[in-house]
Amino acid sequence: MYARSISLHNLGETRIQRLIVPFFQRKYIWEEENWKELFDDFANGEETPFLGSIILKELPMVSGVSEMHIIDGQQRLTTVSLLAKAIYDSLPEETKKSSDCGIRTDIRGILFYRENAADNFKDSHIKIEHSRVDREGYNRVIRAEMLDEDKVDLKEINEESSNLLQCYKYFRGRLAGKTEKELTDLYNHIFDEKRKVLVLITLSQGDINEQKIFDTINRAGVRLSVADIIKNHLFKTCLDKAGLDEKRQREVIHVYEDIWEEQFTKRQEDIQIWEQKCLLDKIERNNQEFLLYCVACIKWPKEEKILLNLEAVYEKHIRPYGYKELLDLIKDICVYAEIFRRFVLEFHEKLEEGDIFFKHKDPVTRLFLVLDRFEIPWFYSYILMRLKEAERDIYDESLVKDFGILESFLVRRRLSAKKNTDYQKKCRQILTEGAEVLVKEELTQAKLCDRALFPYLSSVPDDTARVILFCIELYRCQDEKKDINSLEYRYTVEHIMPQKWETHWTEVPIMKDGKKLEAKSAEGIKFRNQWIQALGNKTLLTHRLNAALQNVNFPEKIGEPTEDKPGYRSHTALHITRELVEQFDAGDKVWDERHIIERTWKIYHDILEIWPSFQELLLGDEPNKEDMVDDLTEAEPELERFSPEQLADPIELLKAVKES
Repeated sequence: MYARSISLHNLGETRIQRLIVPFFQRKYIWEEENWKELFDDFANGEETPFLGSIILKELPMVSGVSEMHIIDGQQRLTTVSLLAKAIYDSLPEETKKSSDCGIRTDIRGILFYRENAADNFKDSHIKIEHSRVDREGYNRVIRAEMLDEDKVDLKEINEESSNLLQCYKYFRGRLAGKTEKELTDLYNHIFDEKRKVLVLITLSQGDINEQKIFDTINRAGVRLSVADIIKNHLFKTCLDKAGLDEKRQREVIHVYEDIWEEQFTKRQEDIQIWEQKCLLDKIERNNQEFLLYCVACIKWPKEEKILLNLEAVYEKHIRPYGYKELLDLIKDICVYAEIFRRFVLEFHEKLEEGDIFFKHKDPVTRLFLVLDRFEIPWFYSYILMRLKEAERDIYDESLVKDFGILESFLVRRRLSAKKNTDYQKKCRQILTEGAEVLVKEELTQAKLCDRALFPYLSSVPDDTARVILFCIELYRCQDEKKDINSLEYRYTVEHIMPQKWETHWTEVPIMKDGKKLEAKSAEGIKFRNQWIQALGNKTLLTHRLNAALQNVNFPEKIGEPTEDKPGYRSHTALHITRELVEQFDAGDKVWDERHIIERTWKIYHDILEIWPSFQELLLGDEPNKEDMVDDLTEAEPELERFSPEQLADPIELLKAVKES
């Protein structure tokens, strides 16, 4: 390794002939704020700007040409070369054509190289060789009026053009109207050999410090994302493992250009999707980094704190990999990317737009709804692995079973209000031991078993209730022949007995243990408020009721048949709401705490059907329901304080829970 301070003019020295941007590096991404800062720094003739460090790595000599990879600094070098060309192109026509034009002579040595000293300039080559995505636009600008007669038509460059072409147009705009002397002074200021504006770090072939220097520089700044660092390291290491084997080198390039780019950067929409931000445990990542996290969990599930040390985890584990292992890992990442985009990212986008239908018997979309709405990202790595193993067949019998276990675990955990601080650990566990470990260690525990689940339904937040009630609606309409059997997730949660019940509901008796409580008493208010948040007091509507109807009494909220009121009667396409209207029309025109408890009990049984405890997996055969409940109840220290009578009666049990 050799480091020295240099001027920009030193980059034109003959021993550095060809500067190659490695094919796996990101494209040119600088924007106007970067161009403006660089231009203004050079336009201030009194100060010398410092452009930081440039890292170049020597490559084996080919046909007598000295070649170097640009390991770090391609954005700055590209921008400076475009500025230099823009200055030349802004000169008067007669000056550019003159054989005495100093800028023309100098720029030939900076932007071009000749393989042989006796070669004519027309046989020259552009010094900076960009990767495929930027090569055409860059070469077009640099060759114009130097190797090609055609000029660059600025009118053809617009917002849809590459950043590289827009950069050139920006500089031409800043230089417009400047005199020849002003242009010459600016050029001399930029390329003054006395102005040391760069630190050039040159690495020899196989320099052991290369990755360490590269990582240190990029982690200290914000120039490369975590995903870019990992990608660059993967392909650089793979090339190193390929050695001088040209067939292997071509294979690596093929994998990058035809597989990796196809998935991540081929279209602008691809770039935007993968660069979208998401929060993981309060850490901001983009979608590509989230994918790489998932792949790391799949490949190295015993590794802890992967999210915080994503680059280091990849560097550590690929270090001993051989060429084929590395190439297979890269290909696997692309396979998982296709699954992740199709099943996770596109699902979320459609859900946000209300453009997705759900069916009860679709095990994937319902699980994804739970993960998305409950904001639980940690199990996507397991889901990606299982989808890949099942060859994306969402009706694969084993997949359906595993996803059902995971969904039951997540829903029951959510209802129990148990914190999700161990979800990363749980995911690592099921990646190695399978989903059935959740049955053995979680679904059979006292807090998640069937009997323990019922008391949790006495207080369910609206965001959780919305998902639960929606899935129950799917369950109830799955076999309906004359009704819909699929639904969009676009419903809102409605409290049947309103939270502001004091306005119109004081006439409804508050009964506790057979005793009528005063509606305005502290005990009565507390008791009623406790039941307002029960799941049995909530339903789904296609849209919120008019504000004037939200707090009205029960008959008005239902909407009397003789009156034209948009109450619950306008939402009877939903089973879960229709039954309220049918119950009312059958003569039961009261809604009180006992109705809430009874409806909660009915919903409870739906929950057991939709999200079972999978006890048969643990016990071997289908157990007797009563025996199973008795066995589990005996093992529940939390429920020991309740009497057998309370445990046998849902109303008494809920009352006991509320009072304890």
